Amino acid sequence: MLETQRNPDKQDMNKEAIGSLLIGIVSMIGIFLVGNGTVLSAAGLLLGVLSLREAKKLRQKGAKLAAAGLILNCLGIVSLFF
Repeated sequence: MLETQRNPDKQDMNKEAIGSLLIGIVSMIGIFLVGNGTVLSAAGLLLGVLSLREAKKLRQKGAKLAAAGLILNCLGIVSLFF
């Protein structure tokens, strides 16, 4: 029998945090190879902030991934000025 209800004790991984980290990695690759990745960094920065708030509010796993995504995306934004 399939269990259709979610277990409230189980902490889920925040999917947006994973997305923010992946966008940060791709934007860093874009900056080093192509010389531009700031559009991705802006989107990843927004996603990282939202996912960090959600992970803390809902007590989900992934706050550290969101923080790492924020750092990478901030570096992408800063690289625009150099």
